Amino acid sequence: LVKMLNELFARFDELAEENQCLRIKLLGDCYYCVSGLPEPNRYHARSCVEMGLAMVKAIKKVREALNVEVDMRV
Repeated sequence: LVKMLNELFARFDELAEENQCLRIKLLGDCYYCVSGLPEPNRYHARSCVEMGLAMVKAIKKVREALNVEVDMRV
């Protein structure tokens, strides 16, 4: 479980950069990120939505690759 979360969170970090988001905290199995900080982003809401959609796809890929049942709230 820890290895899977580590790999998934590493992918989320990549997605955050791609979507102009910033990870602000990891707490257990929770991944917190924002957009518009520290640099303002006029399209922060769109960036957050795109980040969330990319996270859903990443979770699906991990589920299929590792053949595990993993569900996360985004």
